[in-house]
Amino acid sequence: MTGLLIVFLPAALSGTPALAQQREPAPAISVKLDKPFPDSKAAFEQAVEIIKKDSYNSADLTDEVVYYAALKGLLRQLSPATQKELLELWAPQVDAPRTAQATGEMMSIGVTFGLDAGWLVIADVTPYSPADEAGLRLHDRVIEIDGSQLTGKSIEDARAMILKPAGTRLTLKIQRDGKFLDVAMVTRKLEALDVRAEVVDGVGVVRVLNFSAVAIKEMDRELKKLADAKARGIVVDVRGTPGGVADVGRLLSCKFLAKGALQSSTAGHDRVAVPYFCQAQGDTATPLAILVNGDTASTSELFVAGLRDSGRAKVVGTTTRGMGTEKNVGRLKNGYAFTYVLDVMYGPKGTRWLERGIDPDVVVAMDSSAIEAARNEPQAAKRLAMDKQLAAAFALLK
Repeated sequence: MTGLLIVFLPAALSGTPALAQQREPAPAISVKLDKPFPDSKAAFEQAVEIIKKDSYNSADLTDEVVYYAALKGLLRQLSPATQKELLELWAPQVDAPRTAQATGEMMSIGVTFGLDAGWLVIADVTPYSPADEAGLRLHDRVIEIDGSQLTGKSIEDARAMILKPAGTRLTLKIQRDGKFLDVAMVTRKLEALDVRAEVVDGVGVVRVLNFSAVAIKEMDRELKKLADAKARGIVVDVRGTPGGVADVGRLLSCKFLAKGALQSSTAGHDRVAVPYFCQAQGDTATPLAILVNGDTASTSELFVAGLRDSGRAKVVGTTTRGMGTEKNVGRLKNGYAFTYVLDVMYGPKGTRWLERGIDPDVVVAMDSSAIEAARNEPQAAKRLAMDKQLAAAFALLK
């Protein structure tokens, strides 16, 4: 999923007036035309008239189609050059599940969808959820939801189909080991459990699945668990984590930084850099490493940048996605919603990862299927043998 950064700005993170006057080094995203387009409004209207009169699709070219396409095209033009699908226009039924994911509360069954060779599959199952209780497993191929075939459907479409009022019965047809199974569940309100920790060979391994609003208290709970277990180091796993709420990423990063540390800065429409400082003392003593890959995106990269640039953590894996923008949501009276770039993000050293990604300190390549297979291995010794990136992080902590 493309990472959504929904913005809320607590005063505890805001910058000082002196630093807020620093100018952005150079515009990170330019949407200027490479050649002039004179009399643009009249030219647009003329083009529409010509198409309505003579084109093959003229009978279908209503004003509704024209304005919908124009808005989609505008969002594409406003997206970075290498991420032309960054900004989106959502139908009403897609907006609701995105908002539910950001808040960490969902009326659903507790699954995350992914794609494998073009097929929709189960990418994560929330513990103690209806999906978990019904026996859904990672990599189950999802064929139908309530009798509706998923051929040609996107992850967003499928997510919208399972977000229902509490008490709604849903049936998923899945394919597993060459067999087809119908699995029935009843939706209920869930807490996302977006932060999960365990101790592996004396080291705390913390997986962040989504930077949702509930992730802050979940991180506190999991870190206390590791402290009680006297973990000799911590590895934070954000491989495949698509994003979430921007300020949650900042606050979780500050869990490992000193009070007053600069976590990041942003530059918005006025191109003035606004810094974000940590307002509470975090754990600066426990050795820390972070696992990343090409699907580590958006808020996940913001989290990593604050710790990597400050020298607090070493990063292991492969280069991240490069989605260094903070997005906001505009909601329209007709029920549709769209995203737009609010500002561009920078690390404490002023480094920008938009369209570049964050390069790891230690490069270890693994594909996503190998990562998931290792995560599902219950025996610690076997898991470390299977997960080369985790093993490399352990070696750094030693």
